[in-house]
Amino acid sequence: CIDDIVVFGRTWEEFQQLINKLVKSLHLDKNKKLVIYVHNLAYEFQFIKEFIEIDSVFAKDTRKPMKVTTINGIEFRCSYFLSNMSLIKFCENTENVIHYKLTDEYDYSKMRTPDTPLTEIEKAYCYNDVRGLSECIAQKIYEEGDITKIPLTNTGYVRREYRVAMNDNSKNRDNFLKTKLNAKQYSMLKKAFRGGNTHAYYKKANKILNNVYSYDIQSSYPSSMMLDDFPIGKFMFVNIDEDIDKFEYYLKNFCCVIDVTFCNIELDIK
Repeated sequence: CIDDIVVFGRTWEEFQQLINKLVKSLHLDKNKKLVIYVHNLAYEFQFIKEFIEIDSVFAKDTRKPMKVTTINGIEFRCSYFLSNMSLIKFCENTENVIHYKLTDEYDYSKMRTPDTPLTEIEKAYCYNDVRGLSECIAQKIYEEGDITKIPLTNTGYVRREYRVAMNDNSKNRDNFLKTKLNAKQYSMLKKAFRGGNTHAYYKKANKILNNVYSYDIQSSYPSSMMLDDFPIGKFMFVNIDEDIDKFEYYLKNFCCVIDVTFCNIELDIK
């Protein structure tokens, strides 16, 4: 969708022709880019990566690109990460959107090739998908005043507000500089981060359990931030020289990040 004009194509060759015409007519290059939003870029990227010349990829995780830039000035951005919503919800929750996603109007079980004729309903479904997304992005541009100010992800808005709030107190910058991590420390903290256990307990695996119940804590993060103590300061390297008392002292009194290697471990199943 370009300036409210929806372009239809049936093959990737036609898509390439469109991109090449845009590059040529708009005189695009590495310094002058055209941003193209794609809802769920991760899916489409598995196809377009085969015939675009990539300059850079910024990804959240493996096979989850948020931004892909080509050498000829095209910048694909993922609107799913921007909205953190399905296309249906993105359109519903954005002001001034007229063309909502047409739900239940498209039969995904139907076999289609590029030569299969599309019904008017099918064309309308395809039309609203891109026109609606275009209207969502247009509203974002209106709210921000400039497309360059739109963050890559929904959390980018939170980070922006956080930066503004932090700048209200000059001491925050000093504390940031005093506690900043070096590359090795950052890598260790990334490795140390973990979530909860989701695997089966080996003694209960492959068994049918009756009367099972569970409970969990809701909204634990806000209460922990207000009620618990958190370490602050600069990380430093400590050599304990196999001194167990010294090791336990640091564990008791400081935040410790440890890189441990175990050898010859055996599972005690008694």
